[in-house]
Amino acid sequence: MPIASWLRGELRDFARDHLLSSTFASRGLFRPDTVADLVNRHQSGAADYSHHLWILLMFDMWAREIDEARRQHVPLPAAGAGLVLVACLLGSTRRGRSARRHRAGVRGGDPAWLRPENASEGSC
Repeated sequence: MPIASWLRGELRDFARDHLLSSTFASRGLFRPDTVADLVNRHQSGAADYSHHLWILLMFDMWAREIDEARRQHVPLPAAGAGLVLVACLLGSTRRGRSARRHRAGVRGGDPAWLRPENASEGSC
């Protein structure tokens, strides 16, 4: 899938609207300034953060679905599993994509945009 080009082209505004929104920031899970830097650097072509941005975007869309279900009082599955999954996908495991994580400034498996208090060591 051409995710990198989508996030620079037809999904550019969609990604910005989600990842730079006050709703995304208000969850308190990610560092808004770092996420904004990733978005800006990717969309300018300075770097390829498509993998990271796609995961963050999918997390935001999932979280918005959960928020909407709560407003409508719909029974939910274990919501905490979503954050654990995102932490795993973003690099809390040492499997796969280590070179990509290194190039993106992610060291030791802890994504720079994940707030330390929300990282879960060994949870994957």
